[in-house]
Amino acid sequence: MKSNIIIIAVLAVIIMALISADIFFQRTLQMEMAEQFNKQQLLLARAEATNIQDYVGKVKDDMLRIAKIVSIFQISKEPLYAFLASGVFKDVETIKKGIEFLDGEGKTLFSQGSIAGESPYDTDLVETIKKFCPGDVQITQYKKRVYIAAPVCRNDSVV
Repeated sequence: MKSNIIIIAVLAVIIMALISADIFFQRTLQMEMAEQFNKQQLLLARAEATNIQDYVGKVKDDMLRIAKIVSIFQISKEPLYAFLASGVFKDVETIKKGIEFLDGEGKTLFSQGSIAGESPYDTDLVETIKKFCPGDVQITQYKKRVYIAAPVCRNDSVV
């Protein structure tokens, strides 16, 4: 009888040890999976941030190129603005874009795109953008939008 109790006690201790080991390994596995998930999310976020940064850099380069063309050729006709704007809209997918050409007083000369005319700039835009002549852009970021303003410069002044 005593030997049966000892055998049952030993079996109970072994079963308790196995249950404890199972719980310990399950928690360790959960923590490892959570850590792996967090690493994956961080890698995805970094990749997407790099894609966005590259895209904004490409648009910045496009805007500088357009501003330089307008400056060199002294473009002032709407069909020519439309032709230049078409280069910006060639790869439109899910991103909403808009482009505006402004005169020296900040009035719109030409506008195209789904968000054209929604810029947050006030009448001080022309004054603000003067410091970006020649060959630089002003990038303004908001929660859901990025605005890139490239001045058209001749002799290091805005035209």
